Amino acid sequence: MRRINLFVVACSVLILAPRPAAAECTLPTPMSHGPGSYFLCGAPASAYAFELNRPAAVNTDGLPLACDAPDPVRCSSPASGVAGDGLITIESDWSAAGVSG
Repeated sequence: MRRINLFVVACSVLILAPRPAAAECTLPTPMSHGPGSYFLCGAPASAYAFELNRPAAVNTDGLPLACDAPDPVRCSSPASGVAGDGLITIESDWSAAGVSG
């Protein structure tokens, strides 16, 4: 009985041990609004994306997705307007560093 308990504990530790976040998508897999679409929000927005079947395993875990204006680094859609106008787009990639799953 003691060996079985030890085996169960050892398996639980291996299964529940934290794993580093790593993207499984090796090819660019964009996630964004369709061309020309946006959210109209009054305040600075934040966004979070996840897979419905496995939200804890496949998610964006703090990666910025919401864009309130185009910039040279991450946000390229002109639909996000200018900073402060309330037009928000979602732009990212499932292969980006920081995406889990």
